[in-house]
Amino acid sequence: MRIQIHDEALNQLLQKMKDADLKAPLRDSAIYMKNSIQQNFDAQGRPEKWQPLSPKYAAWKQKKGYSPDILILTGALRRSINISATAREARIFTGMKYDPIHQLGGSKIPARPFMVVQDEDISNIEDIFQRYYEKLGE
Repeated sequence: MRIQIHDEALNQLLQKMKDADLKAPLRDSAIYMKNSIQQNFDAQGRPEKWQPLSPKYAAWKQKKGYSPDILILTGALRRSINISATAREARIFTGMKYDPIHQLGGSKIPARPFMVVQDEDISNIEDIFQRYYEKLGE
């Protein structure tokens, strides 16, 4: 699964730095996005809340002593969110094979997108790159 950010202001800024090693701002952006994705779990979906659990599944989770939170059974999916960065690319990914079914939904599972770029994320990522660009000029 791949999510890309297409933002004109960010693209213009990146064009100015086309020959620079962007590993530092890409790493910082990936760390920022990992934290934003964690907030999606905390809020149980944002900007829109995830569809509630079915009453049957919610009752099963409660009976077994699991968290009532959506997309949290053992916490493995949330803990698997990881990052990597090179001079040209940042990646935020999970190590779980079942993450696409939760992100996109399936025949019996509603979509509960957790890898979501919020509007404020884009402006914060722009700020990360703007600060890096200003440091290059020093």
